[in-house]
Amino acid sequence: MRKLLIAVFVASVLLTWVSLIYLPPEVATHFGPKGLPDSWGTREFQALFFLAIDLGMFLMFLFMPSLILKLPQKLISMPNRDYWFREENKAKFKRIFEELWWEYGAGLLLFLLLTEALTIDANLSSPVQMNDAIFWFLFVAFMSYTVFWTVRICRAFRVPKTAG
Repeated sequence: MRKLLIAVFVASVLLTWVSLIYLPPEVATHFGPKGLPDSWGTREFQALFFLAIDLGMFLMFLFMPSLILKLPQKLISMPNRDYWFREENKAKFKRIFEELWWEYGAGLLLFLLLTEALTIDANLSSPVQMNDAIFWFLFVAFMSYTVFWTVRICRAFRVPKTAG
């Protein structure tokens, strides 16, 4: 999953770079009801905005598995924290957490990548308008995935029946 996270991030950076070549100097930066633009800015601002969000999310998802065990336990909110933070369970916790965390990070970055692609497509259309049906489909799909992932992480961190 780490490689998938990195691949989606690289694809996002490439899309942002390509957008600087193809977008007009002034672009819609936000879309309101019915996909109509309601805020404008420069293509450079839009590129920096997407790059900043993608980079921040990427770094958080990449490094959190290494940092989580170094944080004070009271700051971690997760199922059965006391069991999983015992010294003998930390290695297994880290392996499970890494895979699930990197998977969710890849999913979030993919959602952001597709949203950026919709924004670019909207700015290249005449008149400028986002396909809000596709956006809402992507949004509902991502929120559904978030619920599915949340259930998976809760199940993954149950206390094993063999544990005392």
